[in-house]
Order: sequence, then structure tokens, then C-alpha cells
Amino acid sequence: MKKTIITIAIAALISGTALPLHADSFNEILDEVTANNPALKSRAATSQASLDEMRAEGNLPDPEVEFSHRWGPAEAGNKWDISVSQSFDWPGVYAARSKAVKSTSAAMDYLVQSDIIDTRMETRLLLLDIVNTRQNIAALESIYDGIAQLSDLYRKAVLQGEVTRLDYNKIEIERITIEGELDNARATLDVLNSSLTALNGGIPVSTPVESYPEPDLAVMAMTPADIADYITSHDPAIAANRHSGEAADALATAARRSRLPGFSVGYVHENEMGENFNGFSVGVSLPFFSSRHKAKAAEWSATSLRYDNDMLVSQRVAQFTSARARALAAKKTADAYRPVVETDDNLTLLRKALDGGQISMLTFIQEENYFRQARRSYLDALYNYHLALAELMRYE
Repeated sequence: MKKTIITIAIAALISGTALPLHADSFNEILDEVTANNPALKSRAATSQASLDEMRAEGNLPDPEVEFSHRWGPAEAGNKWDISVSQSFDWPGVYAARSKAVKSTSAAMDYLVQSDIIDTRMETRLLLLDIVNTRQNIAALESIYDGIAQLSDLYRKAVLQGEVTRLDYNKIEIERITIEGELDNARATLDVLNSSLTALNGGIPVSTPVESYPEPDLAVMAMTPADIADYITSHDPAIAANRHSGEAADALATAARRSRLPGFSVGYVHENEMGENFNGFSVGVSLPFFSSRHKAKAAEWSATSLRYDNDMLVSQRVAQFTSARARALAAKKTADAYRPVVETDDNLTLLRKALDGGQISMLTFIQEENYFRQARRSYLDALYNYHLALAELMRYE
């Protein structure tokens, strides 16, 4: 079983915050989940069981042993006989069945790889959710600290009669609102981490992930023809369908050959009136009825798989093209927001304006909400960009 693993370098947070992070934590977690995921282990075992069942169907029938005893008149005596025989189909049937088993085995190997890719994709998307939630928490914590400090100052100022309780209530309501958003974000992070642990077989992952992986932008430059070739050569589900089609073709051949006569050959020993006789038996079976429609059914199955493959390629190409368009659009939005929101100057200037009496508390809160929403829009664009990239990097 083969799988493509390309090392992904992990960048620092795009917000510029330096965080302690292992350089390859994304791939380390993907590899860890692949090794521990119980669903993958179950599907691999199920595939092996199905393959062994198919191998068993290609075995020769069990030998047959027959014994008979017949009583005759006293003067004639009794007689008995015993025989051992082995039946088998037309010889070409077994070669076709063997080819079908070989193709099916290859198809199942590719299906296991496809399951691995799906699980890694599911894990990758979950990790992106975790990073996005962490970044939103970090942004909210930064704002909350400033609002909580301001609320504390206004609480003391109310006691000294320097500001009105109305202004204090406004800033306190804003503090409670942001605290509620923080609590919800932290609860979401706990759920995401629990989901990651479940994917990892109930074992907490050993490597923390704090930031998005560095994207492989080479996939963004592919032409439509390149995309189709790339998907056809990298998607194991497509290879599995191809090998399943070959197995169906082989089964169709086996079914056609099964309509040819089968044979049985045996050894016979007979005892009559004390005399022993040895010989052999030969039988021919004429499977005119038992194999009807089997070849046609296998041929239709092979045709269906070819159509499925064509559809799968078309779907993958459409998904890839759509993901690339979404990645470009989200990147454009994130790049536009970045210089405006990746700074503490906005809240600092608002605070100075409030302290200098240039704006009211209500205006301060409205403006703070405005910049907070802009920061959230930036993080959403960044998150959507990496979601789209994850689809483009499905086979990495």
C-alpha cells in the first residue's frame, strides 16, 4: 500500500504572533490519526475478509467419497464398493478467477488508501477548525483585556463621581458580551479537541497545532488538463474502480467459460463374491442452466464501473477547480484586510479618543464592535482560504 506524504512546513501565525510549534505538527497529527483511527483498521479488516471469501470461491470443490453395500442371495453373497472422486470446472475458469482475485486485491488496496486519504482530509479540516477557533479566541482575549481594564477604571470612576453610571453600564455590558463570545469559542475548541481525540482512537494527540500549514501553491498554477491528469494519477478511488472493472471483466470471462463442460475423475474399488475390482470413473457436467446470465451481469458491472470512474474524475476536477477559485477569492479578501486589522492601533486610537473626550462611550463601543467584526471577517477569509487549499492538497 502506497501513500503520498509531502512534508508541510508550518508557518508562524499570520497575525505575527510567535508561538512555540513543532515545524511539522500538521503532518505528525495526520500520521498519528492514520495509525490510531479504529474505523480505518475496521475497514482494512473487512476488505481482507471479503478478499479471502473471494479466494475461497475459487477453490476446487471438496473431494467426494462414496461407499455402497448390497446384500444378495446366500449363494451369490454380498458385494460392496468404495470410490473417491474430484470434480473441477473447465480449466480456463480457474485462470480467469485467479485474475479476478488479483485485480480485486489491487482494488481493495487502493480502497484502503482512499479511506486513509478521506480520514486524513477529515482530520485536516478538523485541525483547520481548531486553528481558526484558537485565532478567534486570541483576538477576543486581546479585546477583552482592554475592555475589562476600561470597565474596572470606570467602576472606580463611578465611585469617585468622575463618570456616570450609565457610561459604566455600557462598557460593562460590552465586557459581558465579549466574555460570552469567549466562553462559546472556548467551548467550541473543547468540542473540536474531543472530536480529534475520537478520530485518534480515544488517544489525545501528542503534538499541539497552533497555526495553519504553509500552502503548496504549485497546485494553484495547474491548467485544466494538468488537473485531470493529476487527479487521475493520484486518486486511489479512481484506481480502485479501474481494477474493480478489470476484476469484473475477468469474472465475466470465468462465467462464460463456466458454461463449458465440467469434469469429475475418480478411483473405484469394488468387491464382489470375494473378488476385488479396481478402476476409475469419469463424469461430465453440462452447466446449461446454472451459469445463465452470470457473464452478462459481470459485463454490465464492468461497464457500470467505467461510467462511475468517468463521473468520479469529472466530479473531482469540478471540485478542484471550484476550490482553486474559492482559494483565490478568499486570499484576495484576506490580503485586503490584513494591513488594516493586523494592528493594535485601531483600539489604541479609540481609547485615546475616549480618554480625551473626543468620542462618547457609546461611540467607542460602536467603533470597537466595527473593528472587532472586521477582524472576524479577516479571520473568516483566512480560514476559508485554508479550507479551499485543503481540498487542493487532498492527496498530499
